[in-house]
Amino acid sequence: MIKLFSWNDVLLASKDKNHLLSQFTKKGSALSVGGFDGPHLGHKELFQQVIDYKTKNNVVAGVVTFKFPPKAAKNPTDFSGELSTIDLKLEYFEEMSIDFAIVIDFSCDFSKMKGRDFLTFLKNSCSMQFLVAGSDFRCGYKLDTGILQISEFAAQNGISFNVVEDYLFQGKRISSTIIRDFVQKGELEKASKLLGRAYALDLRNALVQENKETSQLQIANSSVIQLLPPVGKYQVKVTLADTSTFSSVMYVESTLLRLEIPLEQKLQKLKKIEFSL
Repeated sequence: MIKLFSWNDVLLASKDKNHLLSQFTKKGSALSVGGFDGPHLGHKELFQQVIDYKTKNNVVAGVVTFKFPPKAAKNPTDFSGELSTIDLKLEYFEEMSIDFAIVIDFSCDFSKMKGRDFLTFLKNSCSMQFLVAGSDFRCGYKLDTGILQISEFAAQNGISFNVVEDYLFQGKRISSTIIRDFVQKGELEKASKLLGRAYALDLRNALVQENKETSQLQIANSSVIQLLPPVGKYQVKVTLADTSTFSSVMYVESTLLRLEIPLEQKLQKLKKIEFSL
């Protein structure tokens, strides 16, 4: 089971070696940092390097990410929507054998932190031995810390640092922005290829009503924080709270998602749906 920590845990652990985070990472840690919206195949390469370092050096593997995308906090009107939720990302991290995740609730105070200070907190709280990032990664106030500055910090502090070059698909760099565009256009097969799995919607916190006359569940679009494909009919796989699954049809409408429920299916709380290709 993946262990979860907050940024406050990082601040406390950087001063207290008896803190749970310090104790959990006392043998050392391998980390990657990012929003990881998707996550997609480019992100997977980062996680694989973290896992490889863990295996070779007997440390714990961690991911530092955000509860909500920083872009959504900084420019909400320009942000089209998320590809994943924090719960979906945590499921993915666990499937990748990540041991722990630090989930940051992006705040005004956090946004003003210098990149070097951010890295120092991670080093001190997590006994960071290895860090891997994409070639365009930057962090800190006004993105003051890029690959060059991180390389210098790593060298000064005895930390192994690796940079992963762009992951290309049909000659283009894979990005969450490109995948969002595919989802919005209804090109879910292309989106799934870049994700490395079916596009999914997290319905754990969605507003759901049962229509017994039509054997359908009605889900308010406004209660789904992720991007929806265009209006239309879609084949989906439904996962319930007890992890059981069944195949169904979902209709995306302007204000509602309508999900057909087989008559023999015992209704439970919804967990997620995945779009079938």
